Amino acid sequence: MSNTASRRWVLTHTAGYLGRTSADAPDLFSRAQAFLVCKQRDYVPEMVFLLGRMGNAKEALMLIINRLGDVQRAIEFAREQDDEDLWEDLLRYSEDKPRASGSLHSSTVSR
Repeated sequence: MSNTASRRWVLTHTAGYLGRTSADAPDLFSRAQAFLVCKQRDYVPEMVFLLGRMGNAKEALMLIINRLGDVQRAIEFAREQDDEDLWEDLLRYSEDKPRASGSLHSSTVSR
């Protein structure tokens, strides 16, 4: 799901949860409130999107790795964030996972 699609989905569904329309949504709740709704409903991709927007990149990365198990998405996320600490976290994660390590190595070479 693209960032625009994720944002639209989160606004629409969180607004619906709160009994409002998505047009009213930006004024009705914060990202933190939207995150709590997504967490209650276990909407992991949307939680990742919101955490990234709230500046919690490491927590978002851990959700991608531990809950979604999507190494390629984790690599893309780290690349988008352009944060050396996230790359370090990915390297630590991949140390005992040969498949992840191969994907990460090829990605960092092209970085």
